[in-house]
Amino acid sequence: MTQRPLTIPTWAPAAAAIGFVVWAVSIWWMVATLDTAGDTGAIEDALDAVAAELESADAQIEGLGGQVAALEEERNALVARIDGLESRSAGSPVAFQLSGADAEDDTTVGDAEAEASPFFTDGADRYNCRDFTSMAEAQEAFEVNGPDDPNRIDTNRNGQACEDFKYGSGAAAAVVADDEGTPEG
Repeated sequence: MTQRPLTIPTWAPAAAAIGFVVWAVSIWWMVATLDTAGDTGAIEDALDAVAAELESADAQIEGLGGQVAALEEERNALVARIDGLESRSAGSPVAFQLSGADAEDDTTVGDAEAEASPFFTDGADRYNCRDFTSMAEAQEAFEVNGPDDPNRIDTNRNGQACEDFKYGSGAAAAVVADDEGTPEG
């Protein structure tokens, strides 16, 4: 099916010209009959109200600037505190409490025992749930790295690592623990 080219009717330009003239005359008539003498007071009142709102906004902005400065000072103090804690913990052993089921026993694990685990990261973020072959490995990594969970594998903070991750079944994913509690292939 072939399409016909678009053709503009011969009367369309004349209609557009007449419409433009009617629009221009109506604008001219509105401007000519506008009573500006009585409206100047209302315009000045509106301008005064806008000026007052601008002054209020300026005052609010100044107040927010002060709050931002205070928050920056607080942030800098927290960064300095974190730096101090990191420098202190780099040289001294830190004990932490296990989470999950072992937390009820109120036992703590020192650095030497935690470092024996192949999943110990010394505060670094090195693992994701997909890096483990089972939830038991993920839980061990969570427990030996302390309650801060540097690997972020306990997203809902209930003490169970990677509980929503689906691990495959079979011999490749099975983890057998030896007498020391470390996983074997």
